[in-house]
Amino acid sequence: MMHVTFRAAGVEGSDLMYGRKTQEKRKSDEDWTEFDERTWQQKLWLDDQKLLVLNPFCVTNSLVEAASWLAEKLSGSKTFTKRFLSGITPGRAPGVFVRNGKGEWRRAAIADVTPVTINVPADGKRGSKKRVDRVFPTLHNWAAEGDCYVWDGLITEEIFTRHFETVGRFIGWGSMRRGGGGVNGSFTVESLDFEAIS
Repeated sequence: MMHVTFRAAGVEGSDLMYGRKTQEKRKSDEDWTEFDERTWQQKLWLDDQKLLVLNPFCVTNSLVEAASWLAEKLSGSKTFTKRFLSGITPGRAPGVFVRNGKGEWRRAAIADVTPVTINVPADGKRGSKKRVDRVFPTLHNWAAEGDCYVWDGLITEEIFTRHFETVGRFIGWGSMRRGGGGVNGSFTVESLDFEAIS
């Protein structure tokens, strides 16, 4: 078993956009635009200190998607997809960072987020005719640090690295990410550290 820690930095022009489902219901006297403007901060993932994090499962889910995308063969027609699906578990929710005025990274807070209004399909399906304005909390210059656990011995450091780099290039994290046909959530891998644990 391995414990993997990572640091990833967002690619310029590829924002980190949040779209978590809000728990609050729309008031009877407000339209959807007013509701979205009032509740957009609820779309963020926050830790106990109200600092931004990523969905804890974004790392593992994106690695499964990368395994499907790469389709590297184990034997016959079997690929690593099922191995990543059952052989990796998330660690803590990845912390999100932004640069301060001196160019140094610091943890991101709600005040660092820009609410961006985008006209999107009302039902969430591409090509839908009915469209509505929605507000997406967005970070423009971001990085993330987190960890996960690799339980499957067939997922070596080399295989994990290749799949994680694929996530950064072609899959991404967050809303409107590369793997879903958008442009957001792409990153470069700044560091990957592997620790064997028993």
